[in-house]
Amino acid sequence: MKTTGIIIGCTALVIGIVAVEESRISKLEARIEALEAEEAPAGADTIGNEEPKLVRKKNESSKAEPEPEMAESATKSGESGFEDAIRKIYENKAGLAMVREESRIRANSIYARLIDEFELSPEEAKHFINLIAPSVGEQDRVGMELFNAKSGEESLAIIEKMEKDQAERLEAVREFLNHEEDFETFEDYHARQSEYEQLPALTSLMQDIGTPLSSEQESQLVEAMYAARTETGMTERWEGREGFYQFGEPGVSGRFEKDWDAMQSDLNGRVGDFLEPSQHDALKDHQQQIENFIMMGMRMAEGMIESKRQGGE
Repeated sequence: MKTTGIIIGCTALVIGIVAVEESRISKLEARIEALEAEEAPAGADTIGNEEPKLVRKKNESSKAEPEPEMAESATKSGESGFEDAIRKIYENKAGLAMVREESRIRANSIYARLIDEFELSPEEAKHFINLIAPSVGEQDRVGMELFNAKSGEESLAIIEKMEKDQAERLEAVREFLNHEEDFETFEDYHARQSEYEQLPALTSLMQDIGTPLSSEQESQLVEAMYAARTETGMTERWEGREGFYQFGEPGVSGRFEKDWDAMQSDLNGRVGDFLEPSQHDALKDHQQQIENFIMMGMRMAEGMIESKRQGGE
């Protein structure tokens, strides 16, 4: 039967829910409608292999429940509209081009600090972003492929290809940087991609409340969030292959909520030493908003799973 493959694929769409919120989907759909009659930009998904590797080297040395109407839409048959919206984006030529463009924009934001640290020229920075951008939108793309998988074997092949692509991207970055210490710096930064993606919103939030983060606090916060994510098991249980497989068993939202709360408890124990009380409160509110949105997506996914399970049995 195809049930296993469909369950993994259906719920994989929600693994990257922070990156695929409904506001993004709405914006992408609007842009697709405007561009649908046009040809997708040539070479939109190509990496300039003619770009040279770097020859310059650096010097050696409180929980809120979802709004009732939102909760209702996440648990009733309206999930099909969500599925259709995502499918339209990923099956449409212009939609794919827009997704790739957005991945590059997000990658530019996430890796701006590293580009500055490496002192890349504009041409080098563009090539570097082309290399790494697919990792930013990977969960989105893989989730859609898994959603369309017809069997567990096909789903496994998609996941294995994802892992192969990840390894090849790292090797391409290693070759481009052409410097082992720089590559190690990149690996450390890349491992914290999730934290660096959250940082702009957090720095903006702290400015809004009148207590901006210092550069040292920003670095400390990234490290604290990374440690909380990796040392509480969130990375091991919810990212990559294991994250996709979590949805094969009932009770996924409850398990995720328990693990998320453990991660937040760990994080709160780490940041008290360097964040001011007002900054700490703002961080808690921000993380709570993220959890609320993820849990809404998780519960939506559970409804989708049950629907697909019944249809596949």
